[in-house]
Amino acid sequence: MCPSPMDSTLQTPIAPAKKKKPKWRIPLYILGAVALLYGGTVGGTIAYFNLSFDLPIFINGLSMYPFLNADGEKYENGHYRKYVFNDGNAETGDIVDFGYAKSLAKLDAKQDLRRYDIIMTYYPSDYKTNTDGSLARDSSGHLTLLLGASPKIKRIIALPKEKLTYTVTSEEGEYANPIWGETVITSETYPNGEKLKPLYKVSDYHIGDGYYNYPKTSYGWAAASALDNPSFSLQLNENEFVVAGDNRGYSSDSLSKRFAVTSEMIVGKVYYIAGKAKMVSSGGGNSIDAGYGFAFTPWNIRRIG
Repeated sequence: MCPSPMDSTLQTPIAPAKKKKPKWRIPLYILGAVALLYGGTVGGTIAYFNLSFDLPIFINGLSMYPFLNADGEKYENGHYRKYVFNDGNAETGDIVDFGYAKSLAKLDAKQDLRRYDIIMTYYPSDYKTNTDGSLARDSSGHLTLLLGASPKIKRIIALPKEKLTYTVTSEEGEYANPIWGETVITSETYPNGEKLKPLYKVSDYHIGDGYYNYPKTSYGWAAASALDNPSFSLQLNENEFVVAGDNRGYSSDSLSKRFAVTSEMIVGKVYYIAGKAKMVSSGGGNSIDAGYGFAFTPWNIRRIG
């Protein structure tokens, strides 16, 4: 017996009409996807740095300006302004470069430290001395740091076994301190002497309206202590380095104080600048504001080592 055309049990049900999703949801989906992608990228990058480099650092000062902290910000009278060459050390509220270094314990000083590398190092003056002026050592044979000593961030300009000859020249009646142009390296590689080339030009120090950090030379004025002894030479032994800051007039270093650092004094090598950090000054030292943390943008990471 054939079913009746009116038999409701065999009729094809009519599907309910689909509701259209509001168009305003689409931007939210895109925004969510971007947030997930950014979060994953940042998280993965931070994890990589923390696993690969054991020394997170912040750049406390302007001795390596304009290579470091060129985009740093000074906090004054409740407002921020861009750093200039003579702002000195960072103070509470200042925004500085944040990065990562690898300790010398994970490096080979002879293989991994090269000319122009940026390193963290102590100076001989940061250590206790014996009555005869020699550096004091503890019972384990290690150098003993003075209370409050902190590592400096400088550039290597002379390597072990090289001889460095440095001359402060006079230009238009003013002493100038060309960090590379008047620094001559003599070694097995350069038996006749090789003059180091400049890394900067005057415009690199521009701070507004035709006024430059170093208007008469592209290298900067000599630190005051250098004027008493405008020329000198250092013959380095097998584990000594000469280090200097790029901001010549505002860097206390091997060239202004006439000394070398040994590999034992070097803390590590800086590899990356990864973002910005806000500074907090306390107890004579500086640290990063935990509340601010640091601004981390993976696409702006700069490798320097």
